[in-house]
Amino acid sequence: MHPSLRLGLVVGVPVITILVVVSWRFYRKWRRRPTFTPSKDEVKEGSQITEHTKDSEEPLPMQEIPTFKPPKSESLPNSLPEDKPKNHFQYVDHSNDVKESLPMDESKEEEPAASHELSKVIPKPSSVPVPAKVKTDGIKFCPTYPKITDGVGVLLAEEMEKRIMILDGAMGTMIQTYKFEEADFRGEEFKDHPKPLKGDNDLLSLTNPEVIYEIHKSYLDAGADFTETNTFNGTAIAQSDYGMEHLVYRMNKTSAEIANRACADVTKSTGIRRFSIGAIGPTNRTLSLSPSVEKPEYRNITFDELVRAYGEQVRGLLDGGIEILMVETIFDTANAKAALYAIDELFESKYTPVPVFVSGTIVDKSGRTLSGQTTDAFMISVTHAQPMCLGLNCALGALEMHPFITSISRVTEAFVLCYPNAGLPNAMGGYDETPEIMSAKLKSFAEEGLLNIVGGCCGSTPAHIKAIAEAVKGIPPRVRPTNLFIDSLLLAGLEPMKVNKYSNFVNIGERCNVAGSKKFCRLIVSDQYEQALQVAKLQVENGAQILDINMDEGMLDSTAAMTKFVNLISSEPDIAKVLLFVTAFWKTSRICI
Repeated sequence: MHPSLRLGLVVGVPVITILVVVSWRFYRKWRRRPTFTPSKDEVKEGSQITEHTKDSEEPLPMQEIPTFKPPKSESLPNSLPEDKPKNHFQYVDHSNDVKESLPMDESKEEEPAASHELSKVIPKPSSVPVPAKVKTDGIKFCPTYPKITDGVGVLLAEEMEKRIMILDGAMGTMIQTYKFEEADFRGEEFKDHPKPLKGDNDLLSLTNPEVIYEIHKSYLDAGADFTETNTFNGTAIAQSDYGMEHLVYRMNKTSAEIANRACADVTKSTGIRRFSIGAIGPTNRTLSLSPSVEKPEYRNITFDELVRAYGEQVRGLLDGGIEILMVETIFDTANAKAALYAIDELFESKYTPVPVFVSGTIVDKSGRTLSGQTTDAFMISVTHAQPMCLGLNCALGALEMHPFITSISRVTEAFVLCYPNAGLPNAMGGYDETPEIMSAKLKSFAEEGLLNIVGGCCGSTPAHIKAIAEAVKGIPPRVRPTNLFIDSLLLAGLEPMKVNKYSNFVNIGERCNVAGSKKFCRLIVSDQYEQALQVAKLQVENGAQILDINMDEGMLDSTAAMTKFVNLISSEPDIAKVLLFVTAFWKTSRICI
């Protein structure tokens, strides 16, 4: 016999035998498969289906037909109660294990039109309280809905539904007209202070309170409904440049009292209610950017330090009787989150909540903040705080701000405020737009239905505010949209991300995980963070929409490693544009706020 034939028989016969045996077993199993034949009473509740097999004809009880009802079991915490229709939206508050079911709006089944970048929902996070009463004609509790507090909040909401309200102009611009020198800032109390004090405008509330009162009153007499306190730099962080950290609480409390006195006097003389706003500026430090080009991971401030500084400022404002708080001129959203966190802590622990306004700053025509966020991403990032008003101020003139205010007005249920500069700064640092020019531009905003509150920032004076008030008088205010974002999840890194039933799968990059990637773990342990950044960048380039980051490893200082890596990511726009999903123990949980 030929050798090749002999080899074929030796190999082929066993293989054919195995295939035959396997095929026979599958055939027998297929013959014994169950066949289901419905009984005559299958349409009735409690009917049975008979399972026919070769060895048994006994009927097996099945669940009711045609309606499926999930079994009652603790292993199915998200199952709907049996007495509820299946077409329900279920919100699970994991903070206290309370579940509430709300009927879906049947009219929302059609695919939404993509008229702008963001449309339709953010599910309710567990940190946001559910309103006591929810109408059944639609879901009303998504986080884009503003938090309207009792008292002043209700009064403002009613007034802003009727007319466009007016915010005052720039405090700093008016202070400059007095041409104060060093002695004016020092006064008698601080004449021997070791550091120069010229330029510390907040200190004037203590050394020249009547001047600050006059500025407030001039804006209110010009037609402003709101006046902001002289506390833009009223934190220990900003006041450390002047050695005045110990006076922060007193500065804010006194400033609030001065603003309230001006409001009370003008309200009494005109019969029109005026409101004081506690101004909370961004500080001169940032959580998202390094002050050192050579060390992009370095930060000269921490989140907790900012929370403490803002908390001290807000306590002074509230103790001074302020009626509204405004976190304004936000160029770094992380700083704003620290301010909003401090405000929430005080509301939860001691103080009665007051309305909160939030205003961001777009630094150029790209539509991004200084830290790199787009307008829509900024809106998403602060909406969890449910600000009553949300808008933009500073940096740009009205003309340049128009597209970004338009975007915000379409994608938030909060009231919209806008107070731009009097044009762009000239070569000498001044502002050239006259009251007539600025008011004409803002009048067009009002006519487009974009505004609930309007005012002026840098370069604006009482004359500008008077012209703006006259220009928008009688123009209907913006009508707030309702039921936005009730079928989508909105997330944001530097850029926004929308997930809803029309989306494909969300890609999560998992290679930045010391427990799941040996390469990444080796790079982090050996302090090769630049190479580790390339791992993150490659995932984003390959389509990752979220980055999962984990630094839990026995040989690592996990908090330090997480802080350094996330700070480096924030310096890389190509990576930071996506959301970061931190999976780590509690000590690292605040790093990415």
